Amino acid sequence: MNLFKQIDILAPEYPGYGLYKGKTKASKLISDAQDVIDYATKTDGLNYSIENIIVVGRSLGTGVAVQLAAKYPALKAMILISAYTSIRDIAYSVAGSLSKIFIPNIFPNLETIKGIMVPALFIHGKKDELIPDTHAVKLFESCPSTKKRLEVRDAMDHNRCLIEKDIFEPIERFLTGDLQITDLKGLKLEFLNLANVTSDDNADDDSFELKKRPTYRFEKSPIGESATEDCRDSFSPSKFSLSSIELRKASSLK
Repeated sequence: MNLFKQIDILAPEYPGYGLYKGKTKASKLISDAQDVIDYATKTDGLNYSIENIIVVGRSLGTGVAVQLAAKYPALKAMILISAYTSIRDIAYSVAGSLSKIFIPNIFPNLETIKGIMVPALFIHGKKDELIPDTHAVKLFESCPSTKKRLEVRDAMDHNRCLIEKDIFEPIERFLTGDLQITDLKGLKLEFLNLANVTSDDNADDDSFELKKRPTYRFEKSPIGESATEDCRDSFSPSKFSLSSIELRKASSLK
């Protein structure tokens, strides 16, 4: 995994989680992510080239990643882990047609992705019962990008995966194979205060609440090959972030 040691990572957090105060709503997630992209590409910011930025989202965060890829067509690539066609589609599978009355049509990924041409990687768990892998298949088939890859992982569900085999290796195959990335610069770690780069958004028409759950645990794999991990959307004071929707370190080992 030497390739990952050569990539800079910016990982904005959900408002209302951890140290970031505020209300969790779709418009705020999107505007925060756009602010980070803008800051990263400004000459008086981090001065990155937009062509060298890859947006990554997991679960809820795939909605944000798709919106960014639609807004910034010059992005290097988009990586979606455990993606959904829309929030409403997830609710429909649980509550049926009545869900349309109560669930706003936020993050309509299936419609938005039809206009996205950036290279795209889709990773999904075959055992995912919260968001079935059919969501990823539909997104993959609807994405018009000429460089796209679908990885449906047999041992992965929504909250548990073999982190190296199910996440890192597919991403590395995508970077080195589809994108032909072989000569990246050295790693630079830099902590950002998002309060300095994000804008205020008081709109509450798309507000929604995310249940805060325990962070995932590193455990011995039943097949002895890699650590299995619970990839829940949650806050941990200690985290290693792969994307805007973080893969978080466990606060304890068991």
